[in-house]
Amino acid sequence: MSPDQKQAIKLYDSSFCVGCGLPNATLYFPELLKESLENEYGGFKDPKNLINIVHPSKKVAFFSYQIPQVNNKTHGIAKYDDEDTFNYKEIQVTLDKSQQFLVGPILNFYNATH
Repeated sequence: MSPDQKQAIKLYDSSFCVGCGLPNATLYFPELLKESLENEYGGFKDPKNLINIVHPSKKVAFFSYQIPQVNNKTHGIAKYDDEDTFNYKEIQVTLDKSQQFLVGPILNFYNATH
């Protein structure tokens, strides 16, 4: 987090805690919402479609959104794995316009290593 709290790189890993990761994953993977609600974990929706989401594969989402009243845009990657147990990972990169050129390399590195 930057000193002015307008720039940040945030990482999240549910560490195979289904109840921790599944509700967070529902924002980017709406098909998981029913399962999450059935297990009483809760979930999230984006009814106003404020988040732009692209799914390059079933279990990976690239997303971006504009922070209200701030000139910075947030970009990120969300991934989940449900082979043996559920694990959810996410990175969010929020940088000002002068630093936006760093978003691509940061997210590409994360995507290749996680």
